[in-house]
Amino acid sequence: MIPFRIPKVASRIQVPFLQWNNFPLSVVSPPRTMAVMRSSLRPSLVSAPVCSGLLASLLAFALFAGCGASSPTSTSLSVAPTFTTGDYIFTFNAGTSTAFQVPGALTIGTANAVSGALVYNNPQNSACGQQTIFVSGNINNNTSILKLTSAAFANSTATVTLQLPLAANTSGATVGAGTAVITGGSCALDSGAVQAQFIPNFSGTWSGTLGSTSVSVLLTEQAANPAGQFPITASGSGLCNLSQPFTATGLVTGANAQIFASGISIATSLGSAPNSLNVSITCDTGDPLTGILTH
Repeated sequence: MIPFRIPKVASRIQVPFLQWNNFPLSVVSPPRTMAVMRSSLRPSLVSAPVCSGLLASLLAFALFAGCGASSPTSTSLSVAPTFTTGDYIFTFNAGTSTAFQVPGALTIGTANAVSGALVYNNPQNSACGQQTIFVSGNINNNTSILKLTSAAFANSTATVTLQLPLAANTSGATVGAGTAVITGGSCALDSGAVQAQFIPNFSGTWSGTLGSTSVSVLLTEQAANPAGQFPITASGSGLCNLSQPFTATGLVTGANAQIFASGISIATSLGSAPNSLNVSITCDTGDPLTGILTH
């Protein structure tokens, strides 16, 4: 028999340096020596299988660590705050003794564009009179500010900025705050605070007791017209001694609606409580009916 020896594996192993998914991996290839041996004895050697197993284990660990360490890149996206197409009231000079309301309709389109029409009438400025103001602008995703600029009216230009999103106040109304200014012309107005309030759609069946009369009226509000008002119809029966069911038509301006038909007129305004309307029904004959309807 030819003598042979199994070398002692060095306790300190020199390994090459590799990269795997940006993580350094150590691939172990320990040096070993052996004397010439008979082929029949080679299977009894243990150093080669041990080292191969160690290499496989380290490679598997490195692969696991590399996969676990890599993570998707987080991307922050700017998203426009919620803003609803519909009926709005802007209170100019909000919080002062000269505050006045400017109702209108706004529509949100593509790419956060907003346009619409406001019915402007400043009671402190008779020279301006009532004006229909056509406005357009957009929502800035980064600042969450809606900025509207008007077309010229009475040689004036209005600019309204509004911080979004609108939020419910203690009374349940959906409101927001900003600033408004009108420059030039006969409708000029110094920059001041403005409050915007979203007015819910009036559509629905409204019921209640007005005086001693049980009342149920179906209101159907349509999309805004070019002047910033919303056509509305009212239908019902058993009112004003009418022998037939009635259908009345009118307009919603801000939080108020005026609806008329032969023998009957209905005036409504948004109630202070949620889902309530202040209603006054006037008949050609008999006393008017006033009170609150809900739905």
